[in-house]
Amino acid sequence: GQFSLRGGDQGRGVLKDILDYEFRMLNLSGAFALNQDWQANTAFEYSELRSFRTGEKKYHAFSPILTVSRMKQLDATTLLSIDTNVRYAFTKTISAYEIPGVFEDDGDNWQAGATLTYVKIMGPDGRLVVLPSVGFTRTGYLKNTHDGRADYLWTAGVSAMYSLTEHFGFQAFVTYGNKSANSLGRSLLGSSQKYTNLDIGVAITGQYDF
Repeated sequence: GQFSLRGGDQGRGVLKDILDYEFRMLNLSGAFALNQDWQANTAFEYSELRSFRTGEKKYHAFSPILTVSRMKQLDATTLLSIDTNVRYAFTKTISAYEIPGVFEDDGDNWQAGATLTYVKIMGPDGRLVVLPSVGFTRTGYLKNTHDGRADYLWTAGVSAMYSLTEHFGFQAFVTYGNKSANSLGRSLLGSSQKYTNLDIGVAITGQYDF
C-alpha cells in the first residue's frame, strides 16, 4: 500500500514508515457439497504485514474459515448467489518495544459475514457478465481491553467481466465500504473507528482449465 501524506514536518516520515506496508497471504481451501443446493468451503489462511522499506514483519494472523454458499438460477441468463462465512483470527502484533495497555494478541477476533450477489450474463454470445453485490461483516474482538469491541462493515459494489477469448478477458470493478464500531470501539479508537472507502480498478484476467 502506498500513501500520499500532507505536510512536511517530522511526523510525515514516521507515518510513512507505519502506513507503507507489504501484505502477504497464503490460503489452503477445499470445497464439498452439503446437498443439491448448498456448498461448503473450509480454508486455513495465513497473512502478514511487513514494512515496505525494511521488510520487517509487523503483524501476522492465522485463520480457520468456514463458508457456506448457494447459487440459484433465476432464468437462462440470471443467477443469485449468497455466501455466508465465519472465521476466527489468531493474531500477533510485533512491536520493537513494549507499549503499556497494548498486547500482541489484541487483534484476536471472531468474524461473521454474508454477501448477496446478482449475476447477469449479457450479450448474444454471453461474453459480458455483470455482478452487483452487497455485503455485511461483523467483527467481534475477544482479548484484553478490546474484549467486547465490535466493528461493522457494509459494502456495496459492482464488477463487470468481458471474455475476449476462451482464456483471456478484462475486468472492471467499483466497491464502496462503510465501517463503524460499537460504543467500546468508539471509546478505544476515537475518530479512526469509522471510515468510508471507495475502490475502483481494472484488470486483465487469464484462466486455463486442465
